[in-house]
Amino acid sequence: MQRSAQDNSVVTLRFGARPLIRSVIAPPFTMIRAAKIEDVREIANVHVASWRTTYMGQVPQSFLDELSVPKREAAWTAAFDNPAHRMLVAEIEDEIVGFSSFGPSRDGDASPDIGELYAIYLTEATQGCGVGKELWEQTRDLIKPWDIPKSRYGFSIPTFVHANFMRR
Repeated sequence: MQRSAQDNSVVTLRFGARPLIRSVIAPPFTMIRAAKIEDVREIANVHVASWRTTYMGQVPQSFLDELSVPKREAAWTAAFDNPAHRMLVAEIEDEIVGFSSFGPSRDGDASPDIGELYAIYLTEATQGCGVGKELWEQTRDLIKPWDIPKSRYGFSIPTFVHANFMRR
């Protein structure tokens, strides 16, 4: 899947040669759902691909080259063993194009009612067309039972969301 700009406001996503999505907002057929253990390979693919495209030039290329889908798959498989750990996936035409990972804060001194967004990643082709916003909004709604005034990294969630993946 690849994204190409038609003009300054419209994005066309392509799957091979055929247009898949032409939208400035999340495609109407983007499905956000709970992740299943059967999804871990695709989640690992999205995770590694997103790191390689998003952080190119920001972290050493050797680090990005060494990222391993099988290692990420093993880590995400292990995450399913923790009943407090939750994940959502974003799908377009049965292809996972993004995911979020969240649960209770991992800070040792945090109270059990403090939540944490662990990760949120999208494929490069779906960045900037509203899929991340929809994924975040549904994740946020599920995190609401926890109090998340700050993530474990010390920035407010709304600031992080606005600054990093809701830019247009």
